[in-house]
Amino acid sequence: MPQARGGTAIRREQTWLVDQERSLLAHVHLPADGRARGAVVIADSFGRDRIVAVRAMAALADTLAQSGLVAVRFDWSGTANSGPRPSGSAPAAACVADLDLVLDLVRDTLGQEAVTLVGHRMGVLLAAEWAHSRPEGDETLVLWDPPRSGRSWLRAFAAVHRMSHEAGMRGVHVPPAAGATETPGRLFTKEESQDFGRLTPTVPATAADRTHFLVRDGDAPPATPEGQPTAHCHTIHGQESFVDQPSALARVPRDVIALIQNLCATGQLVTLPQWEPTLEAVVGTVRVRGTDHPLRERIVRLEGCHGIVTDAIGTSRLSQVLFAGGCEPLEGPTGLWVSLARSAAARGVSSLRTDLPGSGEQVDTGVDVDRTPYSSERVTAATAVVGAFARLTGAEPVLTGLCAGAWMASEVATRRPTPLVIGINQIYWSAPEVADSAPPPAEVDAEALVPDTGSGDLSHRLRQLVKHRAPYPALLPLARRGAIEMAEPLFAGLVRQGTTVHQIFSVGDYGYWLQQRGRNAHRRLLGRGSIDIEVDRYLDHSLMADAGRCSTSERVLALLTRAARGGTAPGRPD
Repeated sequence: MPQARGGTAIRREQTWLVDQERSLLAHVHLPADGRARGAVVIADSFGRDRIVAVRAMAALADTLAQSGLVAVRFDWSGTANSGPRPSGSAPAAACVADLDLVLDLVRDTLGQEAVTLVGHRMGVLLAAEWAHSRPEGDETLVLWDPPRSGRSWLRAFAAVHRMSHEAGMRGVHVPPAAGATETPGRLFTKEESQDFGRLTPTVPATAADRTHFLVRDGDAPPATPEGQPTAHCHTIHGQESFVDQPSALARVPRDVIALIQNLCATGQLVTLPQWEPTLEAVVGTVRVRGTDHPLRERIVRLEGCHGIVTDAIGTSRLSQVLFAGGCEPLEGPTGLWVSLARSAAARGVSSLRTDLPGSGEQVDTGVDVDRTPYSSERVTAATAVVGAFARLTGAEPVLTGLCAGAWMASEVATRRPTPLVIGINQIYWSAPEVADSAPPPAEVDAEALVPDTGSGDLSHRLRQLVKHRAPYPALLPLARRGAIEMAEPLFAGLVRQGTTVHQIFSVGDYGYWLQQRGRNAHRRLLGRGSIDIEVDRYLDHSLMADAGRCSTSERVLALLTRAARGGTAPGRPD
């Protein structure tokens, strides 16, 4: 049974919430003793906010469950793992309906009357919109780090995208369509930009006395229309080390979590009714040869790890496992793995997207910062999960991954037969210099974030000097013993065992591949066949740009289509 910080057992369940128009993926955190004194619905933000905050939101939910409250986190319609937004629904109105569906779960199914709605960033604006549409409600509102408006939030993140290092790595600028707004990890259409842009954090007068704004030190609380009651305002600290950090360095804001816990509404302690999660849902339709087919997904636990299986349409001809980069949740780089799995289903491919120990929904919420994804523990877990999925489908799956996920796919392929490995922006080939479970430092400079270029000790510097200056054949024995990191020993082993390797690089990461003597490795391995390297000028490293996500999806789908037809030989995608 999962343990919250402090050792109190809690129960976590993943479930689909389904009505006639939508299917939402939700994560329910429950007190393990089966009794609760209230419920909390957590309305998360979008894009980069959500990636950076995933550990903190899981920690918040665990802490609330530990204190005797039911906590529910969920994916908004049309985002992450949930199904698409209902046809014809305005974006904000669809989100309001999402909240209604989640509140039905905590009230009607789980029997909780004292309810708190916690909104974070863009989730604040949607929670306020919901409150305006339900003036008769009695929910407590906790609105965390409110933007001045939806328009200011969109403008700020559009500026972050334009100025970010990753946007500069793409090598080509692809402007969004007129009226659309591109932010890191999320492209908002013209309709979304207009509808979300009009939102404000102002709550109705009837909700003011039960509303708590959590604002950064130095920020003013949201303005209250003259003559209306003033909501409660609390100053919080440490946001700069939370959502303003890269995801691997974002720390869990324990003080803010404790404050939220104290602000939540509570009622009489009651026994929770018997409830079983819904593990399968139709998450949309896919048109195949002119006919619409239901697209089904199943929540699974394989070897103790949480995952989602997207069933192939018709007879499954191939299967794949998708590994996200770093510690992102299982939807992968801001939703790409979801759309990729659902598109692959129409091509007869069954897909598993999964979280490994320490990442996504498998995080240890007692730890305040992400641990390195390059660990033997995760390789062992990933190998077991792939084996379980192979037994489930009756065939060895293709392994597809981004960055740390690509490294994971390669490592798993060395341990079991794998027909095809698709690596996207893989910049580690082995991990002899990476400590298995050491958390990254609280502060690192930009140079230290790039593998092999940090200010290591003298022996590290000497190894790097030798690796870049010594003749290539002289380095291979060192690499094979794990003394230095090089691509050829890993990929040569995969090719010998019959695995086809396909690597896709952004322009920036291809430069790193060359720096690591990848050209030498590629030339030597090409003679043995079954390996190919592509450079895609639309890609940025973490696929935060929409152009990169679209291009990656097209390339991977083409490779899967060829593999499903029985051809995994290297070459450019069709």
